[in-house]
Amino acid sequence: MWFTAFAFVLAAAVNLEFVYPPELFPTDLRASGVGVVVAGSRIGSAGSTFLLPVVASAYGTAFGGGDDPVGRTQRLPRQPRHQPAGRA
Repeated sequence: MWFTAFAFVLAAAVNLEFVYPPELFPTDLRASGVGVVVAGSRIGSAGSTFLLPVVASAYGTAFGGGDDPVGRTQRLPRQPRHQPAGRA
C-alpha cells in the first residue's frame, strides 16, 4: 500500500516538473539551464566510463560494492573456464 501511495506522489511531482519552469523562468534562461545540465551529464558519463575499470581493479567487482561483509555474502561463485574438447 505504501508503495502505491509513493508512486502516485512521485508521478505528481514528476508532472509538476514540466508545469512550473515555463511559468517561472524565461525561455532563454531555461534553454541555458538545460544546456548546462546536458553538458554536465555528458562529462559525468565520459568520466564514469573512464573510471569504471580503475575502480573495478582497485576495489574488485563484487556485488554490493567492494569487499565489505555484505558484499561477500552477495558474490556469485566463480565458474571454471570451459575448455573445448581436445585442448588441455
